[in-house]
Amino acid sequence: MGKKKRDAKTKTRARRATFVRGKEHLNMATLTVMPKTLNVVHRAALNPNPPTEEGGEWGSTDVFFKPHHDEDAVSQYAVASTRLARFLGMPDVIARNAFARVKGSPGVVSGAVPGSPLVKHKHDREQKPPKNASRQQIAAWVKHNQLEERGGKYYAMSQEIYEWIDFRSPRIQKGLSDLQLFDAITGQLDRHGGNIFIDPQTGQVSGIDDDKSFGEGMSVANQGNTGGKYAGLPALVDEETANKILDLDPGELPAELFARENDSEVLTDKEVEDAMLRLARVQKHLRTLKANGDLVTSWDDTTYQQAYQDPNGSYLGRSARDLERAVQLSARDPDFVVVGAPPPPPITMPQPPPDMPPLPRLPWQRPTVPVRVPPIMLPQPPTSVRPESLRTGEVSPSQATAARLLAATRTPRPVPATLSTVEVGDSGDSSDDTTTSSADDQLLSKQ
Repeated sequence: MGKKKRDAKTKTRARRATFVRGKEHLNMATLTVMPKTLNVVHRAALNPNPPTEEGGEWGSTDVFFKPHHDEDAVSQYAVASTRLARFLGMPDVIARNAFARVKGSPGVVSGAVPGSPLVKHKHDREQKPPKNASRQQIAAWVKHNQLEERGGKYYAMSQEIYEWIDFRSPRIQKGLSDLQLFDAITGQLDRHGGNIFIDPQTGQVSGIDDDKSFGEGMSVANQGNTGGKYAGLPALVDEETANKILDLDPGELPAELFARENDSEVLTDKEVEDAMLRLARVQKHLRTLKANGDLVTSWDDTTYQQAYQDPNGSYLGRSARDLERAVQLSARDPDFVVVGAPPPPPITMPQPPPDMPPLPRLPWQRPTVPVRVPPIMLPQPPTSVRPESLRTGEVSPSQATAARLLAATRTPRPVPATLSTVEVGDSGDSSDDTTTSSADDQLLSKQ
């Protein structure tokens, strides 16, 4: 895109704007070059007398200077974003931007915002540039691979570091919705986690790096669509924010966006007209939400869940999903880190069920009385044969008697023919002719 020049079709407001001049407003001893990715950014500190013609206070002594580039760092779009935020009554939704000239280079100075970015990228994997490549080819290679240049060497991303944020916070939910609504008016195409800052203490949400907007942003025709980092018109809008924007007259916006006397770059008439159309379409979207009773009066878990289910069309849903993914990956991949995450809840073991109380006794039931059962005395087993009798072969009278009684209980077996004749008594029973000792006869007679 070519450089925008003032011409007959570009109006200029006859008043001066904030303009930062290097030695006059910056402490040049603090000027440092930050690691270069796509653009060179210098960090510096403001002197005690910073320019404050418009836009109020800077809020911090830390500022960042980005030299103007017609394609990758269009300074007039960053400044126009700040002027639009002020027109909408949302001055803190993004960083304050002002035209500047540092060491002879035109560009934009941006103020610091509170909090930290949702994600930072660490670059520690050195990459070698293509052999025999020209400077233009190396620049294209760096841009395509999103490399970081430090000291003439090139490094690829090695780690993603996420900031733990409670996205259920009402103020954070509202702030992300306000930022998305603002970006729909400017057409911002580069609102990723690295340029969304959140202060976890206050819940303030702020955007930085706003040059991919207006003429470099989403066209008016595609304003309601989603794609890439552009999330379109938010479905959840705060009622107070909506009423503030609905009270505005889009016809008064050009007076805020047309160039000041000391602007180093300007918007074209077409870019100003497109901004008016985007604002008018956002107002139409807000009127529809209001008529349907869909404006948000209270940000709570219901609004969080609704946004979470729409990651493509909601900054809140997308950011919450990104953090959730990072937490899962950080458990097994050192390339992902989550800073400040709360410890996981302790694992609770299931408790056994409580003892059941005894059932109540019904009126017709008798009380149960425990009965004591006396122990049962079992008879002692018969005395076994003495070991010494087994060794000597002697048989006692008691043993002989036991043997006769045992034989009497056995079933008679057939008698072989070689045995003597069996005498039968008067009773008809067979008698036992087994010979016994006199001691056995005496024992039997006693029994």
